[in-house]
Amino acid sequence: MARGRLYLVAPLVALGLFGCRAFNYEERAPWRAAAEEQCIAQRLMQATSYVEQVSEINGDSSCGMNHPFKILAASEGQVMMTPQATLGCPMTVAFSRWLAEIAQPAAQAWFGEAIVEVRQLSSYSCRRIGGTGNMSEHGFGNALDVAGFTFASGRIVTVKHGWHGTSEERGFLRQIHAGGCEVFTTVLGPGYDAAHHDHFHLDLARRSGVVCRPTPQLITPPRRYPNEPGPMAQKQQKHYERFPIARVQQPQQSDFEDDDVPPQRFVPRSKQQPLSPYQAYPPPQQQRNQQPLAINPQQQNYPQPQHLQQAPQQQPQMQWQQGPQPAPYNPNRITPPARVGSKKNADDILTGSVKNRKYYKELPPTKKNLPKAIPGED
Repeated sequence: MARGRLYLVAPLVALGLFGCRAFNYEERAPWRAAAEEQCIAQRLMQATSYVEQVSEINGDSSCGMNHPFKILAASEGQVMMTPQATLGCPMTVAFSRWLAEIAQPAAQAWFGEAIVEVRQLSSYSCRRIGGTGNMSEHGFGNALDVAGFTFASGRIVTVKHGWHGTSEERGFLRQIHAGGCEVFTTVLGPGYDAAHHDHFHLDLARRSGVVCRPTPQLITPPRRYPNEPGPMAQKQQKHYERFPIARVQQPQQSDFEDDDVPPQRFVPRSKQQPLSPYQAYPPPQQQRNQQPLAINPQQQNYPQPQHLQQAPQQQPQMQWQQGPQPAPYNPNRITPPARVGSKKNADDILTGSVKNRKYYKELPPTKKNLPKAIPGED
């Protein structure tokens, strides 16, 4: 009897287990497929050599996606993804936007260099949220866990050590954490719970509001460049915009200028605004025939009397006078002697210093050859 009862109970238990597993199937939310189809129809993400579109994924329960993408690199191949990630179309577009508009400007502000690699811990993974029975957004390719970054100089900044690291690392990570709340619907980081102490969880779950934990705390980035205007310079800039100061004034149009030339108006400029080409290089002024200025303004209105006016001075006329005619040519006229050169085998005169100067051999007599003077005869 015991064996007969066992044979009857065993099939019932097996059927019950199979039934529980069969009826435990979860259906995927309709909005997920609609979001993917809309992303593909608008061509927000297209397959490239760095982003490959793979076949549809249907995992256990409700896991999977209709149009998955395998990301090898972002920003047209300039930022590597380590390891490669598998995400849906909407999440791929959101991550690219966050990297270009939030992370890269923050890297330039805090470190003065660009990001060349993003280190991620999890992309598509069919699993449930720890401690609950709900399916995680990773099971739909709608979430990404970012753990660190590599910069162009080789610097590595991780969420685990940089969240409480140097001032630059803390400011950079808090800026991209706060900026992620403007792109994604869920942003979780260190301080939310122990499970997120070493990464940022980013997803696009359908919620009534944005979940951003912990509360964003922004830090003012340092002045990376000496010429960058600081807070005081920005305050002065606003002052100059309210009360502009004329740096260079254009010459006012005088009465004798042509009427068809439109007058040049002076446009006030701010402190940092460069000069216009007209102000930097004003056109040359044409000189005009101007009358001499009068000592008394009344002299311009009232002419002088005739007895005071001076008669114009007449310049004497110059006449051309022809000189005497040259003498006719005489072939028998005496010609002056030709130039006499130095004697044969004589040294030429050389110019230069007195020490190297040479003279002719025929020198004037010196005092040695003169007769001695007799006293009383001179």
